[in-house]
Amino acid sequence: MKQTLKLGILAATLTTGVAHAGLWGVTAHSRANCVGFNESVTWQAGASYTWRVESHHFPEGHPYPAHILNTGTVTTWRAWVGHITEAYSTRGDKWWVNGFHFFYPNGRERLDVMTSVGDCDIYDGWWD
Repeated sequence: MKQTLKLGILAATLTTGVAHAGLWGVTAHSRANCVGFNESVTWQAGASYTWRVESHHFPEGHPYPAHILNTGTVTTWRAWVGHITEAYSTRGDKWWVNGFHFFYPNGRERLDVMTSVGDCDIYDGWWD
C-alpha cells in the first residue's frame, strides 16, 4: 500500500511538472552533457508545424562550435537534432549547446527561440 501511494505521488508530481511542455503549446529546449548526448528540439504534441532546428555544439572553453547539426526544414510535431554519444568521454569533456529554433509563418523562416545550455536540465516550457 505504501509503495502504491509513493508511486502515485511520484506520477502526479511528474505529470504536474511536465503538463505544459509541448502539450498546450510549442516547446523549444536544448540540453548538454546529458547521459552522453547533446540536443536541441522543438515540439508540440498533436500539432504539426514547419520548423528547422540547428544545434551548435561547443567543447567547453572553445570559441567556435566543433560542429553544427541541422534538421533541415521539416513539417512535423517534433523537430529534433542531436548527437547521442558526443558527451560520453573518459576525459570528462564538457559541452555547451546553442539551439536555434526556426518557425515558418506564411512560408518565411523566422528565428523563434534561441536556447543556450551547459547542463542536462530542461527549462523552457517544462516548469512554466
